[in-house]
Amino acid sequence: MEGRRRRPQHRPRHPHRRRVQRRHPGRCRRRDHEPRIPQGRCSFGEAYVNAASFEKVDDDTVRIALTQRDDTILYLMGLGRSYIASPASIEAGTLGSEPIGSGPYVLDSATSVAGAEYHFTKAADHWDAETYPFSELAIFPITDATARHNAMLSGQINVQYGDVANLEQAKQQGWNTAERVSGWAGLVITDHTGAKSEPLGKLEVRQALNYAFDGAAVLAAVGSGAGVATNQVFPDGGPINDPSLNETYAYDMTKAKELLADAGYPDGFAISMPMSPIFEMWKPSAEQALNELGVKVTWDNMQMPDYQLNAPNYPMFISFLAMDGNDVATVSRQVTSVQWFNPEPDYAQNEVIAPLVEKVQTERGDAQTDAVKELNKALVDQAWWSVWYQANNIYYTAPGIQLQPVVGMMFPTLRYITQG
Repeated sequence: MEGRRRRPQHRPRHPHRRRVQRRHPGRCRRRDHEPRIPQGRCSFGEAYVNAASFEKVDDDTVRIALTQRDDTILYLMGLGRSYIASPASIEAGTLGSEPIGSGPYVLDSATSVAGAEYHFTKAADHWDAETYPFSELAIFPITDATARHNAMLSGQINVQYGDVANLEQAKQQGWNTAERVSGWAGLVITDHTGAKSEPLGKLEVRQALNYAFDGAAVLAAVGSGAGVATNQVFPDGGPINDPSLNETYAYDMTKAKELLADAGYPDGFAISMPMSPIFEMWKPSAEQALNELGVKVTWDNMQMPDYQLNAPNYPMFISFLAMDGNDVATVSRQVTSVQWFNPEPDYAQNEVIAPLVEKVQTERGDAQTDAVKELNKALVDQAWWSVWYQANNIYYTAPGIQLQPVVGMMFPTLRYITQG
């Protein structure tokens, strides 16, 4: 083990949190050599909702026929929904233990320890070898942030998913730092019609909820300032996010109470909201703002698996949602498509949002980008959510290694980790 810790720094090690999704055997993989459309509960299916068929053209080509225009399929495939697996290893049932792939690195089973460390050597004659300069690679799944940081301090690793609390020490160590917004924190509103909660069906109430929160203060208190206070779900720094819109709901509790009174709720209203340990960090900020506004909350406590299952049944709940680096995918995932946090999208019932969504889905090129910008402004004006801030993912790398964060990825793929 000591020898592995002292490996030269030019070899990247990437410890980061990993979520393992269990899949029912056969649901996402077919035991023959023909491509198929992923179905059922497989997450891969999100990319192929408009796929009519897959056709093997030749040994190097697959043709996908679509039922309708789909502007997100290539983006979603690029996020890891287009893996190519060996039919032989699928048939043998060894794909999970003895993987065969077309990637730039090959697993060294002799030196790897399942669940603890994974070692790879560079594949011979890889078609894109120049993009991957490292001759060897090791991945250590270290889930504890302190242990992960100590591993980098000791030289065991030289790339890590970082903690903002260690930023100053990272600078002292001479490490490279990279950060980029990754997701937004705030109130997800699933009811814009008043079907579940009559008050939320009124625009003034949703706007009041936006005025009632000081996003910058919440970011400082909960996120240690690592992010951007904004009221938008399109990534800060991207082509759609408009910084001028961030002042639309500058914190103003007096204004919030006036709007609530104008909507017919001068004394506030009552609402039930779910709560889970993972969201407890935001609860004090939420309680303070909602109580001052006059919104009386009954908290229903539950564990995270139950939260993800049940929270969308509530008219409003606290969440942290990942963002996408693709504008049309953002519209789809945040507004129009069925997601765990939005099981019954109601945008079509909003006379302002519905035609703008249709415009996004119809236009192309620059006209489509303009349509998304118009929709973004309308979503802010309609107070579709109460977005408090966008949080950064932060990464530390040793000198000589550069990492480029990617919106939509918790940890960027190897092509975004380079020498330099």
